[in-house]
Amino acid sequence: MSSTGETLKEQATQVAEPAKERARQLAEEQKAAGADRLDAVARAVHEAADKLEGNLPPRAAGYIHEAAGGIERASSAIRERSIDDIVHTVSNFAREQPAAFFGGAVLAGFALSRFLKSSAGPTERRSTTTESPYEPGAVGGTAYGIPSSSEASGVNPGMSGPGMPK
Repeated sequence: MSSTGETLKEQATQVAEPAKERARQLAEEQKAAGADRLDAVARAVHEAADKLEGNLPPRAAGYIHEAAGGIERASSAIRERSIDDIVHTVSNFAREQPAAFFGGAVLAGFALSRFLKSSAGPTERRSTTTESPYEPGAVGGTAYGIPSSSEASGVNPGMSGPGMPK
């Protein structure tokens, strides 16, 4: 019985190892892509500070350049560290500072969602007035598909009450 268990364990290891290696490879690729994106953000921040330097208070451009330098340092740290080291560091931080970790995760999620929305391209804006037969405050027309009556004097039925036109 123990030989069957060991055989199953060996087979599971043989199946899991290639998947684990592929996951590590994908993580390394994403790590490099993330570092590249941070470098691009740092360059954009430097350029923005250069362009706005004349319009900003005297030290403001310097602070912006310092922030860009911090982004560059973060990019370098990501590039130089292994995935295992990054995961270990993040795990320790999450255990030691759960509130800060949660806040950072929320901010990162918000930033990611804004980035994804902005990179998705323009979308059609839906207009409720063209999709619905009911237009609040409209004169004439219909309310929920009910034709206006002469008694309503051109005001949508259901739009009566104090302060409403008769």
